[in-house]
Amino acid sequence: MMIIRRSFVAPLLVAGLALVAAAGAETVEIQRIQVVRSVSGIVTDPNGAPITGVGVAELGADGNTVLRTIETDKAGRFNLSQRPNRRIYSLRISMSGFDPMIVHLRTSRWTKHVLKVHLVVAT
Repeated sequence: MMIIRRSFVAPLLVAGLALVAAAGAETVEIQRIQVVRSVSGIVTDPNGAPITGVGVAELGADGNTVLRTIETDKAGRFNLSQRPNRRIYSLRISMSGFDPMIVHLRTSRWTKHVLKVHLVVAT
């Protein structure tokens, strides 16, 4: 599995003003496409505890455009409905205090694999 780390400066929206966070987080990108049953998964902290309120954004083909977003529930789960005639997805998973992660998925009805994401605490 190839992991790429790249610097990322997160834009923040506070009271309608776009600000740039001074602390740059490192985006962790998993290059290997994960084959999963659906565009859903579980997000946990480094200890394996589920994280509530993690932002999950579906990215466009350019890797930057956000097509839609959702947050994880109390059990750390998220579920995005699959788009017709689409099997490849890129997701950016992020929450304050953790390094953002980008994962690439391919859905297949032939697998029962569920995406499990373990976020790394930002340093």
